[in-house]
Amino acid sequence: MGGEAPPEAPGWSNDARDGWSSEHRHRHRRPIPWGRWFLIAAVLAVLGWAARSPGGIGARLAGLDSSIRGTVANLTQSRELEQATKMFDGWFAEKGQYPRYTQAQLEQQPGASSGVGMEVSWCTPRDVVLTSLTASGTVSRLLIDGKKVGDVPGRVACPVDLVNPVPWQR
Repeated sequence: MGGEAPPEAPGWSNDARDGWSSEHRHRHRRPIPWGRWFLIAAVLAVLGWAARSPGGIGARLAGLDSSIRGTVANLTQSRELEQATKMFDGWFAEKGQYPRYTQAQLEQQPGASSGVGMEVSWCTPRDVVLTSLTASGTVSRLLIDGKKVGDVPGRVACPVDLVNPVPWQR
């Protein structure tokens, strides 16, 4: 008496709604993730290219690593090194040679930056090596005839040959 289920109507199932049974109901499909397939195809294409190139994937990754390190080194160079380069190149343009100042005289010059860790090596009146502590380590910069030749990591002495200043590349 009170606990029985109502009798079923003929032709209707218990889980039918709106006249459709669950087997006839349409499922909503999610859209195809074209962006994911494109990304996967692009990654596979890059890996295929790297695998077929000389040196394989390892050489491509090493090249990427050295490129990133070079960019970081350029971005983290000391402002004092850049200011000192401009100052020395200005003196060369004005006097035709790099003046040979003591450290005390150098600090008294107008516009001179007394950067922490800045060292100056006067090689000849035509070339000078600036060595500075930067965020990426110690860097030595060679200036010849009022122009920046380049930077090399570490403390490097004056070059012997100004035509081919090793380890700098001209």
